[in-house]
Amino acid sequence: MAYAVDRQLIINLIFRGHAQPAFAPTSPVSWAYSDQVNKYLYDPKKAAAILSQEGWAMGEDRVLVKRQAGSKPLRFEFTVMVNQGNKEREKGATILQQQFAKVGIKMNVRVLEWSALLKIINSSSNKKDFDAVIIGWSLGLDPDAYSIWHSSQFPHGFNFIHYGNPVVDQLLREGRTTIKQEKRKPIYEKLWKQICEDEPYIFLWYPNSIVGVSQRVGGLSVPPGPAGIIIDLEKVFVTK
Repeated sequence: MAYAVDRQLIINLIFRGHAQPAFAPTSPVSWAYSDQVNKYLYDPKKAAAILSQEGWAMGEDRVLVKRQAGSKPLRFEFTVMVNQGNKEREKGATILQQQFAKVGIKMNVRVLEWSALLKIINSSSNKKDFDAVIIGWSLGLDPDAYSIWHSSQFPHGFNFIHYGNPVVDQLLREGRTTIKQEKRKPIYEKLWKQICEDEPYIFLWYPNSIVGVSQRVGGLSVPPGPAGIIIDLEKVFVTK
């Protein structure tokens, strides 16, 4: 499925180029970012070949099916949730729907009010009532992602997809208990690499933050960093 996604086309259509393709669960502006991860670049032919190897064949209605002994064929169809009012995600879902259809995957889109969507994904049930969701989050200035990826954070934490890998659990513990940044960085490099090998998410985009500031304002952070354009507030001034 990741090979069936053309991230750059999504970025061009939605953000007019003001975003970057995402391949890892951390931001490129973070000191803990690593580019040394598996990248599932757009390759629909490869996607189709893998699906065929896994026993999926194109059905009469152009949706993949897998024959199962003693039961009706399984259709490759699922529903993705997006929150109402977030136009980027709603448009992204529509484009993904078209891209998946090219390889025979039928993706239905369910638009929900934000609180209703959160109620579903944050349910305390061990069997959450959804197939997939388009959602976004950021890690802040510190790269600790324990609440998102550690197996203990399901079903009550942010690991609402029930991802679990003992190697990742150990790296997360090491990352949050190691003090020096130069020792933490290789830990997170290993962490991102392992998560991307498992590919529990299809990472989509890093949106740029576009901010307009009057020419009268000076002392802003140049270049802007992860904390924005006003890192040292005491240096900011306004001229008449």
